[in-house]
Amino acid sequence: MRDKVVIITGGSSGIGRALAVEFGRRGSRILITGRNGAELQNAVEEIRMKGIQVFGFQGDVSVPEDNKRMGEDGIR
Repeated sequence: MRDKVVIITGGSSGIGRALAVEFGRRGSRILITGRNGAELQNAVEEIRMKGIQVFGFQGDVSVPEDNKRMGEDGIR
């Protein structure tokens, strides 16, 4: 998974957060999404402290406009 981009919806907690860490440890660049901005920011900071390149995107994947923004603004 080295140098791949992995998008994980619901990545600010639980299984999503664990997957972000695991893919990141394998060399992937990670984009996690979440609806709660504070939880998302906490997850991004925690994952970065592990030396993983991660970006956060606050949005709801059930909202088409949020998906469009994610595609446009996701990993910079």
